[in-house]
Amino acid sequence: MKARLFVICVVSLMLLCVCGDDPAGPQDGPGEIWPLAVGNTWDYYWEEYDQNDSVVDEGAFAYVVQGDTAVQSETWYILSVGGNPEPALYQNRGDGLWLFWRSLANPGLFALYPADISVQYTHARYDSDITVQVVSVDTTITVSAGTYSCYLYYVKDYDSGEREEEWFLSPDNGLILLNYVDSIGPAQYRTTRRTELTEIFVQR
Repeated sequence: MKARLFVICVVSLMLLCVCGDDPAGPQDGPGEIWPLAVGNTWDYYWEEYDQNDSVVDEGAFAYVVQGDTAVQSETWYILSVGGNPEPALYQNRGDGLWLFWRSLANPGLFALYPADISVQYTHARYDSDITVQVVSVDTTITVSAGTYSCYLYYVKDYDSGEREEEWFLSPDNGLILLNYVDSIGPAQYRTTRRTELTEIFVQR
């Protein structure tokens, strides 16, 4: 009888220890769809195409997280190209990547993450509203920098619904591939400009 009582006490203590773990402590999350830390750098190569898909222009540039700034008591990150700040500030939140366009009064969600396929929402960009659609959460893309599993977002004209951009973002890596497209018929599109990642330096 004493032996049974001892076993019951030991099991009870084990259960108490397990249940006593702090549920409010740091938890493993899904990471960030575009990792923002000062010094993070992404190198890209781009090509533009004519109507025959021939290359008519090309070049290279780098995105650099140049620094951060406080806006409305929140920390936002400054991305620059060639030392020139982008027209938007960047911030990761629990629901994805937010942009704060300097010409607008309020920030907006740009890349929902994590997300379900086919979700659509509106984002207020500096010049006009756009519609963003989550098309895929596991598209494999191979570029000069390597092979990545990406979320695919379609950026559409708010009024017509026509696709204009295709953003391939890889969790914990950022922008892997960006296509600008033109409509050439019902549900048919032609790439007019392609920007792909060639090298990445991200603090892990």
